[in-house]
Amino acid sequence: MAKGGTAILLSIGLIGMAMFVLFDDHAFRNESESVTLLVLDEGKKRNARPGGGGFSYSPKFTLNSEDGPQVEYTHHLLFWLGSKPHEAGESVAGFHNESTGKLTSEEILDRNRYVWFTVIFFGIVGIIRGMRTL
Repeated sequence: MAKGGTAILLSIGLIGMAMFVLFDDHAFRNESESVTLLVLDEGKKRNARPGGGGFSYSPKFTLNSEDGPQVEYTHHLLFWLGSKPHEAGESVAGFHNESTGKLTSEEILDRNRYVWFTVIFFGIVGIIRGMRTL
């Protein structure tokens, strides 16, 4: 019985965390204006996994506004992206929240959504498996 209860609690925690991030991203989209962003830097770092080559990415964006100075923003991701979302110098569709100064590309928000929906799916599977062991 303890195993099932633990699995259910952990799964509920995962689902709650995923829902928080998804609602935050949804609110960001709704409160922001659609803009075209320029990728200044791809934010590449080598993976620290043993035996794992390759890189992770967290791009830096800029927005050239007509009425003021350039705005720069590095997207601080909970998890760095395993595959490169953008090349340096590329113009990409994105969002700008003027009150926070945050800039994010549609690609990153879409990838984020996919990851957290996957977490929710596995959370639901964990709840079902936990209920079966009770």
